[in-house]
Amino acid sequence: MKSVFAILILACLCFLPASAFDWKPKPNQELRADMIHYIESAEKESKDAKLNAELNAFVRRLEKEQADSYTWMKETHELVRTLSRQYPAEPRFAKQREIILRIFDYPLHFDDRNPQTPAEGVEEFQSVTIRYFTQACAALLRQVKETTPKPGSVAIWNVYNMGYIIKGPKHTMAIDIANRPAYYKTETVDGRKVVKSVREAWPEADLAQLAELLDVIFVTHMHGDHHHARLLQKMAEAGKAVVLPTKTRLFGAELPKNVFILDQAVAEPRDIAGIKVLSFPGNQGKNTPCNVYLLDVDGIRLVHTGDNYDRAEEARIKNYEAPNLIIGATWNSIQHLIRCAAEAKGASKANQVVLPSHNNELGHRPQQRESYWELYTHSARMGNPDFTYPSYLDLGWCEGFFYPEMKGIPVPK
Repeated sequence: MKSVFAILILACLCFLPASAFDWKPKPNQELRADMIHYIESAEKESKDAKLNAELNAFVRRLEKEQADSYTWMKETHELVRTLSRQYPAEPRFAKQREIILRIFDYPLHFDDRNPQTPAEGVEEFQSVTIRYFTQACAALLRQVKETTPKPGSVAIWNVYNMGYIIKGPKHTMAIDIANRPAYYKTETVDGRKVVKSVREAWPEADLAQLAELLDVIFVTHMHGDHHHARLLQKMAEAGKAVVLPTKTRLFGAELPKNVFILDQAVAEPRDIAGIKVLSFPGNQGKNTPCNVYLLDVDGIRLVHTGDNYDRAEEARIKNYEAPNLIIGATWNSIQHLIRCAAEAKGASKANQVVLPSHNNELGHRPQQRESYWELYTHSARMGNPDFTYPSYLDLGWCEGFFYPEMKGIPVPK
């Protein structure tokens, strides 16, 4: 009987998403040393003399500092920002960008959740992370405002985690924009945790500007790393379309007419704010509805699965015209999503591009912040030599490119 039970457990595990715990949390000094070791090994493999010179100079600067200092995190963010501008999101820079994004992993895996981590280190981690994202976000908003894609093209930005902005010649949409990075200090009052202070990366002015720029925002599911409550409220107040997978109390007792609840399948294209919408009701576990969206933005099609676990709902995209852009969480059976997209109608002519997502979500513990290292090396993700991948681009925070041109969008200085 025990052997049968064990077999059943193993069978169930085979169908779980490939979320890994490969990144082991380490103290500050060890994490810093690991990053230096990775950079030195990357230099040996890289054939880009300019990149190697910058990496070598960076390591030499770090070696002059105290090994237990926290300043390396800020310096690494500055390096990543500089190199990302030199090597924008384009296929020709794939190898260089892999190195850059894997370097970015290290400061983002600082063990801020460990009670034994000194408060000084946690403060530095939070400060430099918020600063990096806020500056990147300000540049992103300028890009969205000033960019006008040509007919037959879209501009697409990865904001954070699985949050994207897609701008076509006529319409601009967003999906899964989250209220993160964000940090909260709480106190226990009468047995309840009360938030005493908040440090967020989205200032109110930026939220208002984003709401003004968008025509519609979609949410796959109502987890904190996939939606931003105040942004949804600002969109609704501005008369913009808001598309949700389930009812919510965010808008009071009466749901505004411009808020759409798609809790049933939308199997025939529905026009919402100029976007052609198909929606399939998946889930992230028993109590979390999670929609799979198949959207058409001015002639460019994309699929976004959020954290959906329901492979049958995901597979329904095979019955429709193939998506051009495939957005899925790298830890969440992304190869299944790629196969479904490849079997959709007209896939061979769809010029498909995968955007692996849900990387380094800081609301999770370090070992669950799915790293770029895991993305590139994990056989269940993008590191399987026996799996046929379409083209794919890996984006950092607030980075974007033009599709189908596959040209990076210049970052304002």
